[in-house]
Amino acid sequence: VMAAIIQLLDEAGIRELQDCDTPQAMFAVLTRVARPVAVNGTARHSEQGRTSERSGSELLSYLTPERVEIDLKGSTKADLVDELLAVANRRGQIRDLDSARTSVLAREDQMSTGMAHGIAVPHAKTEAVDSFIAAIGVKKDGMDFGSVDNAPSNIFVITLSPKDEAATYVKFMAVISRILDANGRERVLAARNNKELWEALTSVSK
Repeated sequence: VMAAIIQLLDEAGIRELQDCDTPQAMFAVLTRVARPVAVNGTARHSEQGRTSERSGSELLSYLTPERVEIDLKGSTKADLVDELLAVANRRGQIRDLDSARTSVLAREDQMSTGMAHGIAVPHAKTEAVDSFIAAIGVKKDGMDFGSVDNAPSNIFVITLSPKDEAATYVKFMAVISRILDANGRERVLAARNNKELWEALTSVSK
């Protein structure tokens, strides 16, 4: 669903969505642009297969192997954000970690980014980066991240975007939404180290 909606958003819609401060505002943007698309079962199955193949390779455009972490340890939202930012900065591309941290936590204060199915997507637009940066971490025992289904979150996807750029974030989230389907989440949570986590994220569902 997320991927389908994202494909319908133009540049203005992308900026509106990223700037939303409440679920109601997001709903208003999404329902204004989304239209139902009829797909028969055979075509849907075929498209899912092609989509799975694309997603693993597309992720390589946004993420690198050193920006995944299988063993997050933080027990609070702030601690976890600090860990995720450290993972995201393993190539030293975040100019100001304190500024990035402030931006991410301020976004969390506006509206929690805990989604359903154990996924959380903390993010921010910040002057601390010159280009889009993403990292993915796992906390297998989970923690309360204010998710919409009130379940613990255990897969965390953090992103930082430059202040004047929004499209890459939404394209990345479209890829992640396809990768972290039920099978993808199972593979990710079964990983035992960072190498296996990377392989789980980039492998093609069979």
